[in-house]
Formats: sequence, C-alpha cells, structure tokens
Amino acid sequence: SQLQISQVIELGGKIKQRTKVAQAEKEIAIQEALALRIDVLTEVSLLFMDVVEAQLKLEQLEKNFDIAKTIHSVVSDKAKAGKVSLLEENKALLVLNQTQQALSQAKITFSTSKVKLSKMWGDTTEGFEKVDFQLGFEEAPLQTFNEQKVLNSPAVQLSQLNVKLAEQKAMLEKAIARPDITVSLGFQKYEENSENAFAVGLTIPLIIFNKNQGSIKSANTLEIKALVELKHTINNLILELEEINIDMESLRKKLTFLKEEVCPSAKNILDGAQTGYQKGSFDYLTVLDAQKSFFEININLIETEIEYKRKLIKKN
Repeated sequence: SQLQISQVIELGGKIKQRTKVAQAEKEIAIQEALALRIDVLTEVSLLFMDVVEAQLKLEQLEKNFDIAKTIHSVVSDKAKAGKVSLLEENKALLVLNQTQQALSQAKITFSTSKVKLSKMWGDTTEGFEKVDFQLGFEEAPLQTFNEQKVLNSPAVQLSQLNVKLAEQKAMLEKAIARPDITVSLGFQKYEENSENAFAVGLTIPLIIFNKNQGSIKSANTLEIKALVELKHTINNLILELEEINIDMESLRKKLTFLKEEVCPSAKNILDGAQTGYQKGSFDYLTVLDAQKSFFEININLIETEIEYKRKLIKKN
C-alpha cells in the first residue's frame, strides 16, 4: 500500500503575473466607476439645461401671450369703433388662441423636463417650481485641443488601462508556457516483507506538444487590438473637442450678433408697429409680423445660448 502527497511549484513568475493581472483588472473597475460617475454628472447637467431651456421658453411664451392679449384688445376696440373690420378682430383672436395653445404646450414640456431631472437625482418634483440660473457666455477665442487634457480624460485613461491589462495577460500566457515542477512525498509499505519506506519524488513535465502557443498568439492579438482602440479613442476625442471648439466659436458670434443687433432691433420694430397701429399708421398684418419676428428671434436666442452651454458641458 502507498500514501503520497504532492505539491505543484509554479515557475516562470506565474503567481506574480496573476497578481499583476488582478491589479490591472481592479484599476479598470475603479476607472469604469469614475467614468460612470462623470457620465451621470454630464447627463444630469444636460437635463438641467433642458429644464432651463423649457423654463426660458415658457417665460418668453408668457410674454408673447401678454403681447397677443394687448394687440387683441386694441383690435377689438378698433372693431367696436368701426375703424377695422370684424375679420381683423377674428384674426387677432385666432393669434391669441394659438399663442395660448403654445403656452399650454410649453407648460407641459417644462413639467416633463423637471420630472426627468428629478428622476435622475432620485427625487420628485414636489416643491420644484423652477430653476435659478442666469444665462451668459464668456468671450473666449477659438482654442485648439489640450493634449494633456485629452490624455487625462476618463475614456483615454480607461483605454490605457485596457492596454496595460492586455500586456499583463500576454505576459501571463508566456509564463504559463514554462513548465512547473511537482514535488511529492509519500509513505509505502511493502507487503512481501512488511517493511516501510518514505518516498520523495520530483516531476518535471516535457513541453514537446503543448507550448501554449495558441493562447500566447491570442493574447498578443488582443494586446494589438487594445493599442489600436487606444489610438482610435484619442483621435476621436481630439476630433470631438476640435468640433466642439469650432461650434462654440460659431455660437459665440451668433449670440453676440443676436444680443447686440437683432434683438434690440426686433423690440424697436414691435414697439413701433404697436404704436403705429394704434395711431392708424400701420395695418394689423404689420403688427402681426413684428410680433412673430420678435418671438422667433427671442426663442432663437434662448436655443443658441442653451446649445452653447451644452457644448461647454460636453467639452469639460
């Protein structure tokens, strides 16, 4: 009878290499968690800007509704006095009703945007009436991308860690190709003469047919793939940042033009058209066109400024 115990002693640095692989996987998990937090923060910021946009549009529609009511009141008084036709009063009433309908839809959009934002931070809209936010933009010239900022981005750092993990796995597969020795210790009893003996053994396998070449080749391929993906991530991020910079510069110029030239001009035209209509200098169509232009320009200003803020959030 025989009793034997054995122990495999790994050579080639397999244990150390497995530790490095585990450490690389841990670093990736930490970086993925960080990237997820940043993604959530970005999403919350963009949803916040949706609320701001909906709120500002609602406020603008409320002003537009007040203007429509004022114009309708003036047209109604003129119609009663026989200065304009009943058809013109009906047109003013139609515009007032359309404006009221748009205002109702804007209230729904505003409420929906608040619900989406509240769900992201795990709360309800109870007590959530409006956001306190002042629009504005910095006069900043077009800037090229910052290489260090690109390399420090979560996406690039995650790709770099994936390259590191692929390298460690490739080194592990090479270490696995080296054979391990097996040390054994046993106790044997010979039945013929009832003698007992201790047996010590050392086993060294020959790697004639299995050199782990398939796994090594696969690991090397994955390492090359990780390097290509890293380069692709960097190039895409650089391109995205350059596009954002160009878009922001274009939006900045548009905002400056709208604020300094277009909006004041539209306001003066509307005021002049309303005054002129009351005096009989202009017809109702002139007032209607001025009101429509003033409203559309202000909505365009809101959308442009919000889009500028969205670009800034994505850039940072």
